[in-house]
Amino acid sequence: MVPLAGLGQGQLIVNAQRCTTSVVPGTPDTCEAPQDFTLTTPQLDKAWSMVHTNPIAIAALNAAATKYPANDTSLGDGIMTEGYRFNPSTPVKLNSNMARID
Repeated sequence: MVPLAGLGQGQLIVNAQRCTTSVVPGTPDTCEAPQDFTLTTPQLDKAWSMVHTNPIAIAALNAAATKYPANDTSLGDGIMTEGYRFNPSTPVKLNSNMARID
């Protein structure tokens, strides 16, 4: 799996819905349809002011999203990550050795 461009830009996409609690007893709460909300790096830093986002981690995710563009939607969540399929250029030899001395 590889990160998508939004994650490489320091954005967090959250699928959520807003609900309103009923003030009248016995009346059901009302909720909007779920939708995607995109939180930018400044918004994330403001929400978690003690933690902040790591610019080195964002740069690494950006490099991965640029170098390995997603091309397989059957993997990942489709919001922040997707799959990357490739054909290896060299054959893989899975030889192994094992020894046991008691």
